[in-house]
Amino acid sequence: ITVLKENSNFNDNDTAIPTMIICEAVLFYLIPRAVQKLTQQLFSLPNAERYCFTDNLSKVGVTPGPPMPISARDKCNTWLENNNKQLLEHDSIWGGAIHFVSATNNNNKEGEKIE
Repeated sequence: ITVLKENSNFNDNDTAIPTMIICEAVLFYLIPRAVQKLTQQLFSLPNAERYCFTDNLSKVGVTPGPPMPISARDKCNTWLENNNKQLLEHDSIWGGAIHFVSATNNNNKEGEKIE
């Protein structure tokens, strides 16, 4: 996040400009602690309204397989709720190894469209 701020016009304090965070096939390549820190930072951005993850989420605890019968969607929902986010849409492939997630802040319960 620091590098993004230093090398662009990104302003994470301007809540008048709603922001959608897109994380596509990035987390898979990082070590677990880096993934956890990055997602915490992304979730703490004050102007972030929506989130889109197309990635492996096992490093934040959304793992495929047991415990069953908890679905991949339920595991993802629990992770998001623990981070004060609301799951809007979810799908997964390969037994929950890759997730397709749309989420919003809990203060945007309707999943309102960002214009």
